[in-house]
This record gives sequence, structure tokens and C-alpha cells, in this order.
Amino acid sequence: MLTDGREVRQHEATRVPNLEKMDEALDVVGSVIAYHVSTIRSRGHTVMEAMELLANRVSSPRLKGEVPRTVIETMVRSAGRAPDHAQLAPYRFLLIEGEARQRLGDIFVEAEEMAGESLDEQARAKLRAKPLRAPHILVGIASLAHHPKVPEQEQIITAGIALQSCLQVAFAMGYGGMWRTGGMAYDLHVANQLGLKENEKIVGYLYLGEVDGALKTAKGADPEEKLIIWE
Repeated sequence: MLTDGREVRQHEATRVPNLEKMDEALDVVGSVIAYHVSTIRSRGHTVMEAMELLANRVSSPRLKGEVPRTVIETMVRSAGRAPDHAQLAPYRFLLIEGEARQRLGDIFVEAEEMAGESLDEQARAKLRAKPLRAPHILVGIASLAHHPKVPEQEQIITAGIALQSCLQVAFAMGYGGMWRTGGMAYDLHVANQLGLKENEKIVGYLYLGEVDGALKTAKGADPEEKLIIWE
């Protein structure tokens, strides 16, 4: 630490002397941020502005190609922005790709048969093929902790929002995603085979890849139908 007064003078030199100067500084900072945002690219796609993303994101049932690992890592980082009471971070993810998707399909068949379902060969083949509908599957898992002020329901909601954040990032960076659940998201055999602990639940399978085909037009919620003013 400087003790001869230079430290004080250095801080004084960096102060903005008046509001006019502050406005000028903010303009410069805003221009720099806008420049960097406009130049971010992911496989040739400009990263969307926030409102465009929130208003237009749609699911992509048909997926192909691959998503770079760096993009998937960015998706996972975004999970940390989910509302999180007591900062428990009650979530984690499994990434399933390549031949592991086939093993997941086998687990699906086992789960159905263990549940007493009678499957013919065609039904088995259809079930095995489900994980092959996308090159990557990001499994969102709620890792629940006992907390006196945060019930399990809140933690599951946080885990769901964390997975939704991953989905939003994928769309913003030019990739497609499809959130899937069904019986295989709640089956105990599947959970055990995927290594879930007793305090964990699957919140969804996020299928990821490059968009294959046209996407549906986004339909926003109607405030006249969904919004009620309580008085």
C-alpha cells in the first residue's frame, strides 16, 4: 500500500468530476459493450439480444450435427444465474452423447420391461431409438438438500430454471434444443442406472443439436388471458 499520499492522489485522478463527464464515460462504455456483443459469433450466428431471445425461442424437435463443447460449457455456466434461495445450487447435469445414447436406449427398454410392460421387437426398437433423436442430451438433475428455509419444491424449481437457462443459451447461440420428460424422467431404474443419489431427481432431458428444418413461429402468452390484477 502507498503511504506517501500517492494512493489518494491516484484515486482522485480517476474520479469523474461532474455528471456531464459521467454521461460521456457511460456512452463510451455502452459503445464498447455494444461493439463486443455485436461481434460475438457462434458458428456464424450473432448472439441474440435478450428481448429477441425471450420473445422468439421455440423448441427444435429435429436435431442433427453437433454442438461444440465450449457452447455446452457456456450453457452450464448460465445455470448459475437461476434464482436460488440460500445459494444451494441444487442442480447438476449429465452429458450423454455418442455411443452412450445407445446405452441410454437400452436402459429405457429395461425400465419399461421391469415395470411390467410387454414389448414386442418393434416397440423395443422405438424405445431404444429415442435418445438417438439428437447428437447430445443434457440431463438436468435436481440435487435436493435439507434446509430449514428452502423446501424441496423451491429447489426443484431452481433446477428447472437452471436447465431452462441452458436451453435459452443454446437458442441464443444458434443451436436447437428440445426439453423432453415422459415416464423415463421419473423411473427409478433409469435414475439408478444414471447414478442419481437418493436425494436427486431428473427434471428433464435437454436434447441438443443443430436445427434440422424450419422452426414453428413463436406464440407469446396473452396478458388478457394470463394476467389478472388482484385487488
